[in-house]
Order: sequence, then structure tokens, then C-alpha cells
Amino acid sequence: MSAPGLAAPPVTASPAPLVVNNEEPLSTPVYKSTDMNFGASDEYGRTIKWRYRDLQEPALSRELERMAAATSYLDGRTEAVTFQPCCNEEESSQDRYTVQGWGFGDEKKKWRFVGLFDGHAGPEMADHAVSKLPPRMQAALGSYLETHPLEKGIDTDAITLSDLLALFNASSPTPLPGPSPSARDPLAHAIAAATAELRPLSDAKIKSIINDPAKQPVVVRSMRGTTALVSLVDPDAQHVWVASVGDCQAALGKRMDGGRWSVEILSANHNGNNPREEQRVRDAHPGEPECMLRNRVLGSIAVTRAIGDHLYRLPRVWTERVFLECAEGFRTHTVVRDFIVRNMTPPYLSNVAEMRHAELGRGESVLVMCSDGLTDLYYADQNELQKTAKEWFSVLDRRKEENMGLRLLREGLGGNDDGEVAQMMTVEMFERWMDDTTVIVQRL
Repeated sequence: MSAPGLAAPPVTASPAPLVVNNEEPLSTPVYKSTDMNFGASDEYGRTIKWRYRDLQEPALSRELERMAAATSYLDGRTEAVTFQPCCNEEESSQDRYTVQGWGFGDEKKKWRFVGLFDGHAGPEMADHAVSKLPPRMQAALGSYLETHPLEKGIDTDAITLSDLLALFNASSPTPLPGPSPSARDPLAHAIAAATAELRPLSDAKIKSIINDPAKQPVVVRSMRGTTALVSLVDPDAQHVWVASVGDCQAALGKRMDGGRWSVEILSANHNGNNPREEQRVRDAHPGEPECMLRNRVLGSIAVTRAIGDHLYRLPRVWTERVFLECAEGFRTHTVVRDFIVRNMTPPYLSNVAEMRHAELGRGESVLVMCSDGLTDLYYADQNELQKTAKEWFSVLDRRKEENMGLRLLREGLGGNDDGEVAQMMTVEMFERWMDDTTVIVQRL
């Protein structure tokens, strides 16, 4: 990991006194310094260090619980944390999640839905997905249950979360003139037609359209992206479905005789570090050696499947004439211009989710869902998640925090090394030093 924040001096402003659970402020904070194991030096060869608060127990645990917004849902059977400690607003978390119970007229027999969305390039698409996708899935499940009552049993093959993810992804509108709805099937024809109508528009006309306050949010959302990991559990907790696009992860643990956990990965690893995904992208773009470069699509984005990210889906002219001209655009235009020259035969990112189903049966079952920030904290090889997932279930048994998501987060931040945990929580850097991390644990 490179050392973040080197372009700016260490932050030295004193934060407000630490307040725990609305109680009186604690005593004057004690500060120490750390190089965060980056080994970075300034121009004079001096080791660069940053200040952090030397929190001690019990204040350390209480502050972590507050910062991670530790929350329980659905009668305490689902517990979640979401964590990004950098205080720079531009580095705020782009993770979003939702936990819902769907009764379909019977509040005593609720389906349990969880959605986790890890946004990138900005939070707009993750915000859109977390608000719009669950109602569509709920409506689709409701339609299924109208013709397939639970009393007749569950057709596990008929519940296709992956199709719903693809449908949602394909339905993002563009603010520019496009073909009639009847022409939008198949989607490729719609893109070709909309691109043809884009070409004769003047640059001034395009700028006026995309920067119209009523239309700009749609443009900005199209420039952003998000991964998606969703799970669905039936009211009797006999079945679980998991669908994923991107590199969030889900691990199902079943308690075996003797107390050990049997662990199964229910998610997929859709990024450039997965040889299978890299080959899939290359097979779709023969003669384009740089369609995958440095384990990234077009040398730019790590994930190979996502919702949104229209820079990688639409012809290059859309980025050149639309996205780069949006007033609320990219942080660095140069980076975008560097990689779009490789955009020759879009789309490069897939919107096709992979779905897994598992029967739960009797006994204790737990489903862990997380954004890739947690796998980073455990230094997990994304292609060897089984070993890491087994460690997670060992942590759930070993640690005693009430919130099970908090147990996994605390262990990843440093476990019982209070100094390391305090550094990860409070170091005063201008840029983030860890990825957004969300953990959701369901007792099934």
C-alpha cells in the first residue's frame, strides 16, 4: 500500500473532545504518532508520521461502535457495521446497505432481504441502487408468490435475483434524446440509435442538456458505479439465495457436530485478479490486448462486473462529448482521457450477476456479507477466500462484542492490539488509509 496524504502535511488541528453515548466529554485526549508502517520519508529523508488519539479501553470499544454505526435489525437476527474513519468529506464512505423484511400480507412470515452496494468514483449509483433495486425485487417476488403460494413449496430455480440485477442495470436512462421505448429491445440497438442521435448535436447543445439542473443528476449517476451483493432468505429459513456483481463477498457457515463450522462461499469474485474473469473479458474483445491491463479493465477499473459505469459500456464518444463535459465530473480528467483511447468495442463491463442457492436445514447457520474492505483488512487473496472465511467464523466464536459485525471489524483493525486499533480509527490523515468496510451478519 502506498502512503496516502503525502501531498499535504499531517493534520494538526485538535478534534473535539471524545463523547461516548451522549455522556460528558472524556478527559483531554492523549496523542501519539505513527508512520502507519508506510515507511514514507519527506524530502529531507525524515520519516513521515501522523498523529493519532491513544484511546484506552473501554473508550476504544465504545468509540469504534459509534464510528462504525453498529446496528441490529429484524429482532436482532441481523447485525451490521459500516466504517470509513477518514474525516475528509471527499473521502467519505461510498458503501450503502439495506436490511428489509417482506411480509406480503403475512407479517408473521417475512422474507429477509439484504442488499450491499460498494460504490466507486462517487456514491451516486450506490445511492440509486440501494433505494430503487429492493422495491423492484420485492415486487418481482410478490408476483411469483401470487402464483406459487408457500404452502405448495418453493421452486428454487424460479427465484432469479441475477435477472433482476441485470434488468436494473440496463434500465438507467440517459438525459439525451434517444430512440422510442419500442426501439430499446435489444439494448444494443438502443445504444446504437442514441449514439447516432448524439453525433450531430453541437457541443454547446450537449453541454446545455447535460448541465441542466434537472438532468445533471442522471448524467453524474451514469458516470459512477457500484458493486451489488444481495441475499434473500425464505420465512422458514430453509433456503438462502445470494446474487453478486463485483467483488463484495458472502460466506455461509453451518455449525457441525463438535462445534466446528462448515463454510461455503456464495459470492463470486468479479475483478481483474480472477483469471477466469480476465479471460472472459479477453474472449469478448479479441485483438485488444489492452482490454485488460495491470489486472484492470482498460487499465482503469478493478471490477469486471458492476452496475452503472457507463464509461466502460457506451461508445467512447459518450465519454468525450458528454461525461467529460459535465460540470460535476471526474476528479482527474487526465486519467479518464488516458484510458478511453482503449475503448473500441464496448461494453467492457458485464451486468450479469452470478447467483447461488443453498439449503439451510436444521442447526445453526450464519451468513456473513461484506464489502471488499473487510477482505483487505484480513489480507485475503480474493481467489482463496475459503481460508479467510473460516477465520471469520472463528472470530465470531472467539470475540465477545455484542454486534457480530463489530467482532469481524475489530479483529481486522488489530484485534486485541489496542494501539493498532486506535491508529486505524483516529490517525489524522487527509486521504483515506483503508477502504470502506461494511459487514452484515445474519443469524439464519
